[in-house]
Amino acid sequence: IIEALNALAEEMERRYTLLRSYGVQNLKELAQTIRPPYLAVFVDELADLIVGIPETEDILVRLATKARAAGIHLVLATQLPDAQTFSGQLRSNIPARIALKVGTHQQSGIILGETGAEKLAGKGDRLVKWNNATTLLHGYNL
Repeated sequence: IIEALNALAEEMERRYTLLRSYGVQNLKELAQTIRPPYLAVFVDELADLIVGIPETEDILVRLATKARAAGIHLVLATQLPDAQTFSGQLRSNIPARIALKVGTHQQSGIILGETGAEKLAGKGDRLVKWNNATTLLHGYNL
């Protein structure tokens, strides 16, 4: 995992070098002929990763801070949303969040920055917060 995350951080830095060489701020500003493909990285159980290999948090924070502009997107999932697993530094760099039903208002606060996810029905409905917006979207499965 460490090797994969470090390789991803190196790819991010390589892309930043490319962006600088063309004088642009993010990947979408590059011509399609020279634009590297967008990448999506999925971490299925963040809690296991952070608790099992604590040094991964620093790499994930670095990626969460800079990778979007380089066309690298993180999707982080956990069944244990607590401050140890999902630190403030990591949370502050994740612009979009989706919460399914959680057990406590504290867990909702960790994910969304506010309560509400503890009141969901637990049948696929969710609360969504985009780009740190002040309003939550409530999604349902039909």
